[in-house]
Amino acid sequence: QRIKVKASAKVNLTLDIVGIREDGYHLLKSVMQSVSLYNILEIEKAENLSMVCDDKALPTDERNTAFKAAKLFFKEANLKEQAKISLYKVIPYQAGLGSASADAAAALIGLNKLFNAPLSQQQLLEIAQKVGADVPFSLLGGTKLAEGIGERLTELSNMPECFIVLVCPRVGVSTPEAYKAIDNLKSPPKINSDSLMNGISAGDLMEVAKHCDNIFSRVSNCELTLEIKEQLISLGAISASLSGSGSAVFGIFNDKPTAEKAIKSFERAFLTKPVANSIIIE
Repeated sequence: QRIKVKASAKVNLTLDIVGIREDGYHLLKSVMQSVSLYNILEIEKAENLSMVCDDKALPTDERNTAFKAAKLFFKEANLKEQAKISLYKVIPYQAGLGSASADAAAALIGLNKLFNAPLSQQQLLEIAQKVGADVPFSLLGGTKLAEGIGERLTELSNMPECFIVLVCPRVGVSTPEAYKAIDNLKSPPKINSDSLMNGISAGDLMEVAKHCDNIFSRVSNCELTLEIKEQLISLGAISASLSGSGSAVFGIFNDKPTAEKAIKSFERAFLTKPVANSIIIE
């Protein structure tokens, strides 16, 4: 009658914009990684579909990705809308960490489990794509190359063991505005995802760290982003980069004590590590 689902954040180890479709959607190439920071959804059977959230600033209707995903789930499964979703936010939103996408993926996985798996993984992925570009990755998690608008996912080897510090300034980033800024770049740099993937395949953390890069770092709160990156490096990170369109910056650390010490230098920071599973059912 009730299920608890944890859904992980993600970071973009690389992120490049490689084109624009006729419908205006940007085509990307990104190596994405699930990390151990989780939103929590509790889902229970109920007389109708409703949602509550511990963050009162967030909508709990179809403007919310988890609610939207739930509506599509019940429609695809041909079931009555009979569930209550309680969302507990931990992953900062408007930060490039996939917080909303994690919610949608957790709702789909949780509802499918609660109602005895009426939908296949492929059907869930098709729903995920309708909800948002990052939701298919959030559904599968791990280490993936994402292409297209995010729906074309290629399995990669697990990222080498390390610790990842997420630094989250208390300033959000509008993704549409960030993409507009990218469109206005006169000579955008090329991001070397292939070399980073070679590092992952070889299990070489230093090679991975050397090629972490994100085209949005050229436009997204540039001075603040650069300041955080430089501070992370000075605190012992072997690499630091923007995630998504920002505003979160992540630093990769070789060892836990150094990462734990680095966190103390920031107002809002989280110690995480790479994980292979983005959704955990408890």
